[in-house]
Amino acid sequence: MVAPLAAVLGLAAAVAAPHPQRAAAVDLLPLSPAGQVSVLTANVNELLNGADIAEPAELDHLAYRVQAVLSALNSRGPAVPNYAPDLVLLQESTKQSAQNVANYLSSRLGYSYLVGASSNSGTGAWTVNSDGSLRKPTETTMGEINDTAILYNAATMNAPSTVTSQGLGYAKDQVNTEPIDPATGKPYYGTSSWLGMRQSIALISEKAGAHKQFAVASLHYRPNPMMKSPDFYKGAWTEVIKDRLRTLYPGATPIAGGDLNMTPCYQPNPDPSKLWSGYSNCDPTTGNPAPVQSQMWTAFTTPTSVAATPTAYAPAYHPAFSDGIDHIFSTLTVLTSNEDYDYKTYYPNTTDPAKANYFESGPDFTRCDGEWNAGRGGGTVAAGIKGCQVRYYSDHAFRWAVFG
Repeated sequence: MVAPLAAVLGLAAAVAAPHPQRAAAVDLLPLSPAGQVSVLTANVNELLNGADIAEPAELDHLAYRVQAVLSALNSRGPAVPNYAPDLVLLQESTKQSAQNVANYLSSRLGYSYLVGASSNSGTGAWTVNSDGSLRKPTETTMGEINDTAILYNAATMNAPSTVTSQGLGYAKDQVNTEPIDPATGKPYYGTSSWLGMRQSIALISEKAGAHKQFAVASLHYRPNPMMKSPDFYKGAWTEVIKDRLRTLYPGATPIAGGDLNMTPCYQPNPDPSKLWSGYSNCDPTTGNPAPVQSQMWTAFTTPTSVAATPTAYAPAYHPAFSDGIDHIFSTLTVLTSNEDYDYKTYYPNTTDPAKANYFESGPDFTRCDGEWNAGRGGGTVAAGIKGCQVRYYSDHAFRWAVFG
């Protein structure tokens, strides 16, 4: 299929009004000064489900929390303010989802956010069945998931001067059909599919000062269980991305981030699915066998080259975070970084009115996630889960950093 996803699924372009229980943003977040850039990354969990895509209200929850969380932190008087994001990197986003996020951010933050790049806006995007499930590729052809996007704040950034994308694949014999779910006799993750990922890339410059140029990549790496050697491939993909940014936009400052599905370190295990949960550091006393640094992390944080240009090195990038699977990197200095720190903080059986919209437990959050993914976020089951209809936006908490 080559049509945009909404057309493929027979969906109308779904753009909902701001949630009625939400007040519009009143306090404008400050704008970043020249030479500094605020970057936010969010996996919006809009992947491969037509019913979910048609119900975009949770994306308004995301925009509301961006404004509320950054404003709350700014009220504490930080040395470096949490600026309105200049760049927003999206993963698991359809073309329409990216536009919805841009619209909601514009409404909530009071600045104009526009879609600068979207890997799923061209031909070959989204190979899916009519019910939104994944269509398996042929035996001889790797399928490709196109689910990343880059938004920009028009108050601080110019429209991209160049937009492209980069596919990241792997050998067919790397397709992993393990582990098997004993209840069904099938792979836990549907890992028989041979699928690569396409990454959004753009050259975007700031409006103020010297009009600094940024080579920006929104990244989504394949989950570890899908491949037999995920650590090797994620290191190799990172080298490709760094080299691509260097060669496409020489002289521009690179910024790369997204859902990389890999922690900085992991404990070696013959089952690749065990790489899914890793370690924030490489302390050899935290596991047996001792955790090791992932090749993705090594490739980002050290100078790298690829076989095609073995003597031309892309520089080391600075990480904004040292844990988790969602990351942002740049050659600029990290001035501040944070995440939606209490998104998944649970308050069971509380009568505190200040906690009225918090989830009560991890299982409740999981049930809520399932309802939104099925397109039933406005239904009776979701209404019965505390916080679900006013708080939920994704299974990933958003993260952001200010570089300068």
